[in-house]
Amino acid sequence: MKIPAFIKQLAKCCDPEQGRYALGCIKCVSDGTTASMTATDGRILASVHWKDDDGIALDSLADAKELSSPPVKAFSHPLGVRFDGDEFRGGVSGSVTLNTSGRFPDCEKVMTIHDSPKGYVSVNLDAALLGKLCALSHAMNDDRYKHKGITLFVKDSQSCVFASTLGEDGHVARFAIMPLAADDEAAPTFPPRPGAVQAAKAEPVTRSRRKATKPAPVPELMDDEQVAVAVAEPDDWSVCLPPIC
Repeated sequence: MKIPAFIKQLAKCCDPEQGRYALGCIKCVSDGTTASMTATDGRILASVHWKDDDGIALDSLADAKELSSPPVKAFSHPLGVRFDGDEFRGGVSGSVTLNTSGRFPDCEKVMTIHDSPKGYVSVNLDAALLGKLCALSHAMNDDRYKHKGITLFVKDSQSCVFASTLGEDGHVARFAIMPLAADDEAAPTFPPRPGAVQAAKAEPVTRSRRKATKPAPVPELMDDEQVAVAVAEPDDWSVCLPPIC
């Protein structure tokens, strides 16, 4: 698979310090025509899919730090930077450490929007502008503050989105950001489940050394009691699945 140039940003969604699950890895899957990379730190999840022209089927848990290590100039190579499940090809060469025993969350279970789309309101925002508001919100309070975070108020796909943050020192911030204009005035829709997910279930021939393991429950939606149960490794992992927020 051809590694996207934004791999370093994707790797930031991982948690290399989390030892219970393989959250320091990026899950790389391809059926030879559709590729995907998924990263999560237990609280956020990012899954990117694209057309893959390598024709190599793979299913690997690759170390995020190593997978995102190629220098920026390597991505300007005519072949780009490619990963075949074990090693780099193209603009850079070398092997990548794989996790063959850790558990990676079954992140598709988080994507309940596919099964229950009713009630969701979509709006298309400029990521850079939203990032500025989020950065300000984060600077107003730290992770230990009970009112941390930014609260969004969304009406519909074409109305202004409002937000607020309560700072730890009593500061109250109010935000507003206009949605991006849609040429056809149609509301944005959530992308369908990609073919790569279905291909992975079909267990294609793979060049990866990764052993097939049962996905772990999704840790990002667990409370302390559920985490304690998960650590005990019951025979039936389904009892550990948390409610979807």
